[in-house]
Amino acid sequence: MEGASQIHEQPIGIVQRFRGRVSADRCRNVLGQPFRVGLAREAKPEGEQRDDIVLGNYTVGLGETQVWVEALSRRPSLSLLLRFRGVRAIMSSSEYLEEVPIAYLNKGTGKRITIPTADVIKIVVKANNYLRVLKDLFRELNFDVYTTLGQRNLSGFIGEVFSRVFAAEVDGFAVNPHADGRPDLLDVSAKEAFEHLRLKCFSRSEYGSLAPNKSLLAPFKYGGIEVKATIGNPLNDYRARLKKDLGLNSFYVGLSRVNYLNSITYWGHHTDCENLIGLYYDYYAELGGAPQIVAVLHAELIPSQDWSKVSIGKIGSKKTSNTSLSSSGIEKIMKNPVVVRNHPLYLSKLRQIGLKI
Repeated sequence: MEGASQIHEQPIGIVQRFRGRVSADRCRNVLGQPFRVGLAREAKPEGEQRDDIVLGNYTVGLGETQVWVEALSRRPSLSLLLRFRGVRAIMSSSEYLEEVPIAYLNKGTGKRITIPTADVIKIVVKANNYLRVLKDLFRELNFDVYTTLGQRNLSGFIGEVFSRVFAAEVDGFAVNPHADGRPDLLDVSAKEAFEHLRLKCFSRSEYGSLAPNKSLLAPFKYGGIEVKATIGNPLNDYRARLKKDLGLNSFYVGLSRVNYLNSITYWGHHTDCENLIGLYYDYYAELGGAPQIVAVLHAELIPSQDWSKVSIGKIGSKKTSNTSLSSSGIEKIMKNPVVVRNHPLYLSKLRQIGLKI
């Protein structure tokens, strides 16, 4: 097949998974019938062609990168058939501006760590693809996964997706295995850091299983990178504007908020974070309201100066401790964008609120 237009409706069958550079023939050979696989052509700026592997109605990866191709099991209890309805465009690497790389001093090893902007763009594109496809998959079950998660939990979820893609793509990093561990991404680029994680940061339970040891992972002595995500703070009069523009009384999950963006900050439960990746995301109407990472920011912070005083709830209340970046912390991270979506609306608004693009 030479184009996605030649793919016909076909149900998805048994689970098959493989990784590597993918061709249409290989998809057909591995997945077999009743799968139909095609190539979606997209012109690069320089006029070259890029092949996207199309499975069902999902573009699951680029032929020039490592991708996962998965099919869902067909079971009587799961009335889920993925069918081709036309391939939606995915943001590609060319749609992001490269600003400055992520660079910081690992205080555990004394090494200077640098992650190139091109690597960060690849992470963003892959994370966004997961976020988009996840919404489509659950839509088949008449279930909106992001509405169910709710805005309160969504930023943490997006940060988790980004962190896991980051650890998979960048050598020398691992996701912190403890739910309350910090930082989110462990820098294990040095041999001693890797061996410390592998040999000392897990304890065997009374049942024989290994469990992460919080005392050694919160914090991890070799450091790493904390990851936080935000959709931003709205204008003070956003409710009046929403009512005038859209006839709505408040935001809902899936509604783009960029037109009402007033500022960006990041929140946490402690002030120990001294190396922060900040994600800014928004909902994309053209992707059915799926959240997408628009910008990645980074800053090295001085905890005593760049985080505000921790607010602790009263005894007996359900409120957890929280803090946010201080004015100096916000200034640092807004001066240091790593990658930003090259879109006039987002560039204009982010510049307007002070991002140094």
